[in-house]
Amino acid sequence: MRIYFIILLFISISVLGNTGSDQSEASAANWATLLVGTWHRSTGEAESLVANFAQGGGLEFTVPVNNQTDAILGTWSVDGDTLTLTDDACGDQSRSGYYGYYKIVTIDQNHLGLSLINDYCDGRSIEIAHSWTRQ
Repeated sequence: MRIYFIILLFISISVLGNTGSDQSEASAANWATLLVGTWHRSTGEAESLVANFAQGGGLEFTVPVNNQTDAILGTWSVDGDTLTLTDDACGDQSRSGYYGYYKIVTIDQNHLGLSLINDYCDGRSIEIAHSWTRQ
């Protein structure tokens, strides 16, 4: 009787372990789908910072600078709950600041919350790790 209990316990743990893994992968895929679109956040100035996450990994930031807007181009990808960003304002791949890593804290149809994991690009790290609203 004890051996049957141990076998049943082992099977239960295996099934539960696989379910969690599948849910994690599904969440990451869903997060990438939810991320596609235009997001903004208030910078305290007249205009807000805008991030357009395109299907396929393209990224465009529109940044208010001295009553004008600058467009910064880059890329994005999601792995688990980690958002990886690049942009042309932070240099090329040979520089340590090229990649920025952010934890997706919250995401749904209208809200995105990001926290900094690691990003040596000061300008990007200051602007990105905030709450965003879908535009």
